[in-house]
Amino acid sequence: MPFPDFSAVPFDRLLDVSTRRVVITGGLRGLGFAIAARFAEGGASVLLTDVDGKGAQAAAAILQHLPGRTVGMALDATEPADHDAAADFAMEHFGGLDVWVNNAGIFPSQPILELTDIQWRHVVALNLDGVLYGCRAAGRAMRATGDGGCIINMSSTAGYKATSVGRAHYIAAKHGVIGLTKSVALEMAPYGIRSIALAPTFTATEGVAERMGTKGAVDRAETFAAALPAGRVGLPDDVARVALFCASPLAGYVTGVTIPVDGGDTAT
Repeated sequence: MPFPDFSAVPFDRLLDVSTRRVVITGGLRGLGFAIAARFAEGGASVLLTDVDGKGAQAAAAILQHLPGRTVGMALDATEPADHDAAADFAMEHFGGLDVWVNNAGIFPSQPILELTDIQWRHVVALNLDGVLYGCRAAGRAMRATGDGGCIINMSSTAGYKATSVGRAHYIAAKHGVIGLTKSVALEMAPYGIRSIALAPTFTATEGVAERMGTKGAVDRAETFAAALPAGRVGLPDDVARVALFCASPLAGYVTGVTIPVDGGDTAT
């Protein structure tokens, strides 16, 4: 199935996502919630999922004032069946699936010499295995409809380099996401399905503040910002806007690539 030709699409429709049916993992807050909000603002039907099902429903309720329809649902990204259930929900209640965002992930710290097998497996299971499960569930649903689609995987600048000490499990998983994204693009292109990874830099989210403490997060952000060409750290909406671009006709010929959303981090 060739990718659609959007050459004749008018300018004002190139960023139109109003007909998109979207699933987002890890959507309770941070990047996932920001992405859900932008799609809902654009009129898309959004299934916002998180391991905290009640939290996902509450987050979806916050977006009810926007033009799109947003529904919350529990999804444990380490469970293949949960991904399949989310895809089934989109097919049944939205009438199809156009966009899947594999955003769920964690970023703990543990030096390699103290890293346990259980800690390694937990991070890789969520940050890499979970992306595979999402790609597979989304790909099967999109193939069934025959309308193509776009899968967006959340990698990181840690997918390019060892960003800091104590993140071997996280860094390995994010490198893996980039490779997986390329393979998904290659295998699913015949069905008109595109696969793109995003690679954010240090981004100010609730999770960062919780892990470092408010003061620690502010101090880290200020130090990091001083080294970035952009002069500030990333914000969740910086990533959300690029996700919107990836799912729109503007990016209709883009697949198999990783887009840094990093304020110039990888350029230094």
